[in-house]
Order: sequence, then C-alpha cells, then structure tokens
Amino acid sequence: MHTGKIRLATLLASLFVLAVVLAFNAWLSMTALKKNYVTSLTGSYTVAGSECRRKIEYAVRYGKPLENFYGMKELLQEVRQDAADLTDVRVVAPDGKLLYDLKGRAEGTLPEKLLRELDFRPDLNRNLVIRHEGKYALFLPLQDSHSRSIGLLNLVFDESLVNARVNVFWQQNMRDMLLVAVSAAVLLGVLLFAVPIISQTGTIRTKLIFAMLLSVLGAAQLYYGLSNVAMLKSMYLDIARKNIQLSGRIIQKDINQVLHKGVPYTEMAGVEAWFDSIMQMMKETGSISIHDAKGQALYAAPASGKQGSDSRAVPADYTYTLPLDTSLNNEKGTLQIVLSKASIDARIKDLQLDVLTILVTSFFFAVELIIFLLFLLTIQAQKASANTAPIEKDLTIRIIRPLAFLFFIVFDMSISFIPLYMKKLYEPFLGLPKDIILGLPISAEMFCIALSSYLAGLLIDRKGWRLPFFLGLAVVGTGVLMSALATNALLFIIARAIIGTGYGFTLVSMEGYLLTSRSKDSRLAGFSQLYAGLYAGKLCAAALGAMLAERLGYATVFFIQITLLSVPLVFALCFAKDHSQHPAVAGAPATSEQGKVRYFLQNRQVLTFFLLITLPSMVCTVGFLCYFFPLFSNNAGISTSNTGRAFMLYGICFIVLGPYLGRHIARKSNALIYVYLAGTIGVTAMLVFFWQGSFIAALIAIFLLGLSDTINSVAQTGYFLNLEATHTLGEGKGLGLLRLTRKIGEALGPIVFGGVLILGTHTGIGLVGAAYFLLIVLFAVTTWLKKSNVAA
Repeated sequence: MHTGKIRLATLLASLFVLAVVLAFNAWLSMTALKKNYVTSLTGSYTVAGSECRRKIEYAVRYGKPLENFYGMKELLQEVRQDAADLTDVRVVAPDGKLLYDLKGRAEGTLPEKLLRELDFRPDLNRNLVIRHEGKYALFLPLQDSHSRSIGLLNLVFDESLVNARVNVFWQQNMRDMLLVAVSAAVLLGVLLFAVPIISQTGTIRTKLIFAMLLSVLGAAQLYYGLSNVAMLKSMYLDIARKNIQLSGRIIQKDINQVLHKGVPYTEMAGVEAWFDSIMQMMKETGSISIHDAKGQALYAAPASGKQGSDSRAVPADYTYTLPLDTSLNNEKGTLQIVLSKASIDARIKDLQLDVLTILVTSFFFAVELIIFLLFLLTIQAQKASANTAPIEKDLTIRIIRPLAFLFFIVFDMSISFIPLYMKKLYEPFLGLPKDIILGLPISAEMFCIALSSYLAGLLIDRKGWRLPFFLGLAVVGTGVLMSALATNALLFIIARAIIGTGYGFTLVSMEGYLLTSRSKDSRLAGFSQLYAGLYAGKLCAAALGAMLAERLGYATVFFIQITLLSVPLVFALCFAKDHSQHPAVAGAPATSEQGKVRYFLQNRQVLTFFLLITLPSMVCTVGFLCYFFPLFSNNAGISTSNTGRAFMLYGICFIVLGPYLGRHIARKSNALIYVYLAGTIGVTAMLVFFWQGSFIAALIAIFLLGLSDTINSVAQTGYFLNLEATHTLGEGKGLGLLRLTRKIGEALGPIVFGGVLILGTHTGIGLVGAAYFLLIVLFAVTTWLKKSNVAA
C-alpha cells in the first residue's frame, strides 16, 4: 500500500473518528443540560401549582367532592396566570379520566401510554414528570384527609420551551466543536505527513500512529470537555436565577393577597412553614424571608435566615429582593430570596461529573475506533505488499476486540432501562408480586444465556464458530424486534428470553473464534482482547442508550439496535473469514459422545474448579456489585449517577488492564498462580469493605473486584483449557459448561448476599470474604493432593 495513501486514509479515518466522538460528547452534554433544566423548571411550576393543590385538598377534606368542584376553572386559571408558559392545567381522576381543564369541565382520558407510565397508586405521594409526544406533563398528587391520592393536578408545558433554551447551548457548542475539529485536523495532517509512519522494513508503525492519534484526539476531547463545563456552569446559573425569579413573583403575589385582606406583617400565621415547603420544591433556594422597612427579618426559612447568616455566605448576585405592598396599617416590607450556594455548587459539581463521565466514555469510544482503524490499515498493507513482514504470529486474532466492541455497544444500549420498560407494560401475572414481575425479563434473559452457552459450545465443535455467531445475531435481532413491539409483560419477558438465547450463542462463538488459533499465546491474549472490547462496548452503550432513550423513547432505541446489529454482521463477514475452521482440539480419546459429558463433570479437577473457584468468584462479583452496592449506595444517599460511575470503574479495569495482563499471563506456563492471585484480590475486596464499611471502601472493593475479574477472565480460561478433561470433552463444549457455571454463579450472587446480610452489613460481607478465602484454600489443597498422587 502506497505511503501517501496510508497517510491520507489515516487522516480521513481519524477525522471521522473525531467527528463521531465530538458529536457524541456534544449530544450527551446537551442532554445533561436538558435534564437539569427540566428539573429546575418543574420545581418552579410546582410552586405555581402548590397553592392550587392546597385549596383543592382543603375543600375535599371538608366534604367537597372532586368530581363536582365548583370554582375549579378559576383555580386552574390562576395557576396559568402565575406561569404563563404552561399550555394546559388539568385535574385528572385516578383512572386517567380528565375532570377539569382551563375551560372548565373536561372530557376524555389520558393517552394509554402516558397512563401506563404514570402508574397511579393510592399511596402515590411524590410529583412525577413524564415526557410524552412533544410535551412535558407534571403531575402533583391530590390527597384526602387520610393522605390517600384521589387524583392529580396536571401541569403541561411544551417541549419547545425547553428546546429553545437548550438550542442556545447547542449553537455555542457547535462553534466550539467546529473550532476544535479544524484545529485537530490541521495538527493531525501535519503529524501524519511529517512523521515517518512506515518503517524501513515496510511495516506500518502502528504504535506510533496510535500514540499520535490518541494524543491529538484525547487533547481535542479534553479541551472540548473543559469548555463544555464552563458553558454548562454559566447556563445553569442563568436558568436557576430565572426560575427563582419566577417563584419569587408567585410568592410575592400570594403575600400581597394576604396583606390586602387586612392581615398586618406582624400577624401572619404559618409563613415559615410555607416557606419551608417551597424550599423543598425549589432545591436551588437557600433561604426565603420577609423583612420590615428597617431591614429586620420578620419571617425566615430556615430560621438562621433571621440573622442573615445565609445571605452573607453567598455572592451578591445570588440574592433577590422584591417589594411587597403596603399593609392596611401602612407597614412596608420586602421579600428576599437567596439562592443556595451549596445546592448550586452541588448541582454544578454533578454537571462536571457528568461531563467527566462523558469524557471518559467518549475517550474509550475513540480508543476502540482507533484500534479498529489501525487493524484495517495493517490488513490492507499486508494484502497490498507481498514483502511486508508479519506484524505478529497471528494478526487476524486481533479482530476479536473490535468485533466484540461493535456487538456489545449495540447489544447493551437498552441495559439501563429494561426494568423501566417492563414497568410500562406491567400487568398482574400468575399471582406474583409486582417487584418480582419487574425482574422477570432480566431473569429470563440470564437463564437463557446460561442454557444457550452450552448449546453453542456443542454447535461450535461440530460446525465451527461462524454459524452460531450469525445465528446468535439473528436471534438477538428477533428478540429486540419483539421487545419494541411488545404490548404486554408476557411478550416482553419472552422477547428478553430470546435475546438471552442469541447473546449466549454470539458470545460463546466469539470465544470459539479464538480457539481456532493453534497458538496458545495468541488464544490467551485473544481472550483478554475479547473482554476488553466487551467492556468498552458496555461502557459506551450504557451512556449512549440512556441518552437515546431520553430523547427518542424506549421503543425507538430498540429499532436503532436492530439497524445497528448489521454493523458487527458486516464486520464479521468482511474480516473474520480466515478462521472458519473448527476449534483446534488436541487428540481426544475414543469415548462415546454420551459418556464424554458425564466423565467431564465427574472429573475431580473440573468439579473442584467449578465449585471452589468459578462459582465463588462470580457470586462475589455479581452479589456485591449488582445487588449489594446499589442498595448500600441508596441507603447512604448516593445519587444514581455516582452509583453508575462506580460500575464504570469496574469496567475500566477490563479495558485498561485486560490486554496487558492477558499478554503477561499468556507468556507464563502456569495460569494456576494467577487463579490464586485473582481469588486473593477478590477476598481482599470483601475484607476492605468489612474493615471500613464506607462508600470509599465500597469503591475500593469494586476496583479490586474489577482487577480480580480481569485476571480471572484470562487465568481461569487458560487453566481450564489446559485440563486433560477439557481436551477430552472438546474445548467448545467445555467453554459452554464454564460459561454455564459462571451464569449459575451470577444467579446465586444476589441470593447468597441477601441471605448473609440478614446478619448485618459488616458481618455479612466479612462472612462472604472468609468463606471465599476458605474455598480457595480448599481448592489449593485438593490441587496439591492431585499433583502428589500423580507424582507418586
């Protein structure tokens, strides 16, 4: 391949990667701003609707029926006067029937999809915001004297109101993006044409190209991310100030109405409790107070505001003072609202963490695309020149990483909202509790993954890896389509079961692809590449899928998944043609096919490895990470976003450390040492949390579990494939059984942790760590005895 063509192809492909990454970054940043703007805006509208809700509830508690409420039209119109951007204000019955709107009596019902998302219950006691068909619907529950919800006050505003604000950010963002893209393109062009990227032997200097591309693209993303932080901070402050001003005008109007009724400033009752309730609705509010003509605070929430401590702790532009009307006894006063510096700083910190998360996600996205690009360049260069020296022993084994990345970035796009989608489709089923029914799609998927993993192993040994891979993609696509079209809970459960079946076939077939290499080093290194691509895809998919769902809806994401499944399909057809043979199997003895599996499962080495190493490692990982940690974080008041970032910490271990540890372990003849090392690290993770029990300790434990599983992904597989029993059974079937065992461990994890945590958090986690350690010791003893018997 001509040097000039290589440089040009690299430049064009790099610019494509940069454009994709920056667009991805911009989209996620814009979505983060939109989410925060909607939260702040609905807080202001809640203040506008709270007085109306109070009046309705007061009348209902004294016998006035909600279905025949004289004067409701005027109450709803008052809300509209306070918040002119509202397109409608309605009262909705529990069954979704519209009772009143701005014109008075109303007819019709809420759309079925909106009603399903609303999921009205008599014990509903929180406000809900639902986006539906270009509008946002804010629902405030109306409660009777027994605190039971008897209906909903529904405030509707158009999505265009939100988009108008977000588009200002988008326009500024596009200018910055264009500047960054042009600067990066010029720098890349200079580097690629000035630095020799072809060695004297004619090989492409992939490490040099990777370093240049990653440096330029990384610097571009970093600069772009930092500029986004500054822009988001400025816009959020502006949004908070405007929404506080809106709330201030509503409070000002209500106080003036009280003054006009003859109540003097000094005899207002319940003002501070009212202010407290408003501050609960408007989280950006630090204090609300009424002052007399001399500036003395008459009423304040919180109470410390009477001494003015809060106002002195914030910048001057955080304080808003509004004049109040003169009372009938000629008293004057002012209303003062102070933005909460702590709340604003916390929200901006969340925005910064969002941008950092986006930066990390897009960085790994860029890394995988660069690796893919360099792989293509290397393959094309080898095809174009007969004199090109081989880059490594088994170059084509490297395609497993981009193949895994392309599959899992599509497959896991829906991972963050499966329970939410099931909630939309919920209906009573077999008399089971609702919480169990909501978990059935995931349970069905996990069960079918375990079952299909073994079946895929059987098929790989007979037909090779390609047939189960393409079959798996077709089955996944069918399941995703059924998920998008599902109209009830049962159909959705069946759809996820079908998806799990396809997942098992696809993943095990990619492992089978690695087994076609007869080089042990290449195979073990390939497994680390496989899991690095897998977790990189999962990281990017979780963020991308969540943002797509928020903007386009859940069903649309499913349809996007179906379309994008063609990408790994085309990739495999184009670049995985050299490894179509069956897995390389060492000579197996002439044992009947039926007896092979029985002999395999009765083998002491296999049995002890499954029971004492594989199962405990998966129980600890899934039990702690997927079951215990979310509950622990929620109880500790940790946000869902920060909980999700901890999951990213686990995945980053695979992406960053996986390839290096894989190559290192592949060069060692004894993988068993690393099995022990991984187990010891897993035990340490449990004991670290047992020792401290804090959120930081939990993060350290998650990192250690990620490190342990990174080593295990290669070491356990390497040890298992070297067992004589595995050779006898067939490596494909053996891997299927290994995956089945891992899935059983994943299913047992929450059950085991749920059982031991009855004893208490610290005691339960410590008990798990101690049990894990004893099992590792028992495995070491049985392995040593086996070697001693063989030696004797």
